[in-house]
Amino acid sequence: MSRGFFLHDPESTEMYTAEWADVLQGATIQTSTWSILPVGPTIAGQAIGADSASCVVSGVLEGVFYTLTNELTWVGGFGPVQRSTYFRGGQR
Repeated sequence: MSRGFFLHDPESTEMYTAEWADVLQGATIQTSTWSILPVGPTIAGQAIGADSASCVVSGVLEGVFYTLTNELTWVGGFGPVQRSTYFRGGQR
């Protein structure tokens, strides 16, 4: 997941992916949890890949700035670690 800033069309459903290969270094993701602030949008379709985690977000409001955070642990009891991305509800 890039740590950049994005526009998310309020009428759309968008997938976000957090890439963790640099942290995992070959380890396996054990848990992945997504959160969004401010609360309101829906987080669904959560998935875990070999070195990434993804989710689908919908229901954002025009002009509101959001922080979407992925927190994970990996096999062996390591973590938790977090990565966030930032976006604003708005037309592209």
